[in-house]
Amino acid sequence: MILTKLIKAYTILGHRTDRLTADFSAKFKFCGNGDVPDYILAIIHSNLCGLSSIKLRVFSTHVIDVIIKDICIDETKYLETFEGKIDDLKSAYACIRFLLLSAVRFGATKDVFSIELQQLGLPREHSLALGKVLDDKFDALKEYLKSKSLKINELNDVKCFQSPDGIECIKMELKIDNFIDDNAKVLKEININKSDIPILLKELKIIRAKMDELDNE
Repeated sequence: MILTKLIKAYTILGHRTDRLTADFSAKFKFCGNGDVPDYILAIIHSNLCGLSSIKLRVFSTHVIDVIIKDICIDETKYLETFEGKIDDLKSAYACIRFLLLSAVRFGATKDVFSIELQQLGLPREHSLALGKVLDDKFDALKEYLKSKSLKINELNDVKCFQSPDGIECIKMELKIDNFIDDNAKVLKEININKSDIPILLKELKIIRAKMDELDNE
């Protein structure tokens, strides 16, 4: 197991492992009070710890630009940071992307984020640098995550028509985008009894209030 190998390596290098072992068994706010994936731990120790805190901060800022602006990593500019090792650059990008987006997704503050990174073995200066990057770009990353949230059966428009044959019902025409079956735009029609309309309206108001509440969080 990766954790066992890491601890053994730390022992060989003369580092204390009591704190390391305890920290690896902990739960982390930036991971939704869950465990940190093994591959993230491996990259932190084998890759990120080898960078200076300044290089880590600069590269992490670039990672955010790549995420938000949907651009490619500037390999020519940052390859030297990783001593020409393209695999190290890519793994560092994947690791930092996971750390920052996960912290935003679960609402971890910069202080909690920095402390938890230190618990994982990232040096204090490096952890504070990543915490500062998170704090500076938190709102932008939050908006990015909102824009990329899963959206299916997205209701785009609603029209209501009085039944022409005198039946006590209303015909509703629903225009739906990203329909779950084929990701297409579709038009659905449903008939609703007039007596059910107040119930539907009440439930829609409850849903709207909940949506407004989530938007304000």
